[in-house]
Amino acid sequence: MHRPYSTPVSGGRAINLTTLLSLSACLTLIAAIYGSVGKASASGFLAVMGLFGLAPETIKPTALVLNLLVSSVVAVRCARAGHFSSKLLWPFLLLSIPAAFVGGWLPLPAVVFNRLLGVLLLLAGVPFFRGKPPAPSTISPLSAAIAMAAGARSACCPVSRAWVAASC
Repeated sequence: MHRPYSTPVSGGRAINLTTLLSLSACLTLIAAIYGSVGKASASGFLAVMGLFGLAPETIKPTALVLNLLVSSVVAVRCARAGHFSSKLLWPFLLLSIPAAFVGGWLPLPAVVFNRLLGVLLLLAGVPFFRGKPPAPSTISPLSAAIAMAAGARSACCPVSRAWVAASC
């Protein structure tokens, strides 16, 4: 039987058209909400695709491409609004993006990926449950080691919004 479109979910099943349209609508909504406040939205993409049961082999490259697309739009909007610092951006462009692609090629078993993804998403949500807002701080450029670590971490579970945060 020929299917016009299918993408693997956990267990090798294919997504039906209704589920695919629902997933697409959720991803579009996530991109619009995160992008409207200057964020790249990788954590939202990962959470939605995980809830829809997509396989890690599908989630990783899809989240990376969607995150690059949304973060590029956000970066252009920040630059047009005058909120751009090349001094903060360059360490991430030169180090974290190549590290993210190298880390993306490393094989990671599905069980490890799912557990790591769950832990990182929970940690990303911790600030929302704090009682007080964080104290204002001065943003300064990060070291090369931190930029590379952010890229490598984002490759295993691309939750990082590093280069957009650095550019705004």
